[in-house]
Amino acid sequence: MLPFSAFPAPASSPQVPPPLAVIVTGSHALAELFDRPLAYRLRTKLVRALADDEAIDADHRVLVCSDIWYMNQGSLRMLPTISVGNPNVNALAAYYAPRLSSVLTVEGVFMVQLDASGPAPLASCWGIDAASTAAAVESFEKRLLEGFVAAVPA
Repeated sequence: MLPFSAFPAPASSPQVPPPLAVIVTGSHALAELFDRPLAYRLRTKLVRALADDEAIDADHRVLVCSDIWYMNQGSLRMLPTISVGNPNVNALAAYYAPRLSSVLTVEGVFMVQLDASGPAPLASCWGIDAASTAAAVESFEKRLLEGFVAAVPA
């Protein structure tokens, strides 16, 4: 096996602006199968909403990543963040569960949590299974996405 140093970095890395927002899914296989596609659908809507808000190059500034990577990158934890997936398969959702207020709930089915009062808005969308997590994300998109975008620092 070749050492990592055997793969030099490209001579010139593309200049990518810092992310405006992050969407986080779990690293569990079920999260990869069911939650990551939801996160990318939400990303499309978030990019569109940010572009409407005249954010520069929003398409390259909304990142979808895993909970493990997010939790280990201090710079990401300072950004507006949306967690997608059940706390059993998403460590960020498990962290947010007792800390964020519930703003939309269908008892025993799904929950959307939100804190837009801090320096960067935080949200978590999750359900008891893949279908109810999808319903939570859809509810967030329809009812709360606009307010989330309004809370994103310029």
